[in-house]
Amino acid sequence: MQNSISSSSCVTRDFGVQNIGWGAIDGGIALFAKQAIAKKRKTGFDPEKERKNFQKTLLLNTMLDVVYIGVGSVLAASGKDKLKGHGYGVIVQGSFLFLFDGINYLSSKTH
Repeated sequence: MQNSISSSSCVTRDFGVQNIGWGAIDGGIALFAKQAIAKKRKTGFDPEKERKNFQKTLLLNTMLDVVYIGVGSVLAASGKDKLKGHGYGVIVQGSFLFLFDGINYLSSKTH
């Protein structure tokens, strides 16, 4: 029996898989960060040191986001339907994160 899933259905499904995966990872990071912040509030912290560490993290993440967009572009341009949806998903997520991290990095530099 032939696979009845169309090419566009595979691309859409794989795009969705990427979004679910990235969402799960981001949710895990948020939970970890929430716990770390709660601990720092109890034990004390240096606000200036935290701001500088946050800026470094945002700058590194912004650079990684460019890599994500590049990898997604390669996957999407591969010509293979199985990789296209994943590529488009990575491009969308990487682009959002690039804007999110970049804007927050620039905003943190002005304060």
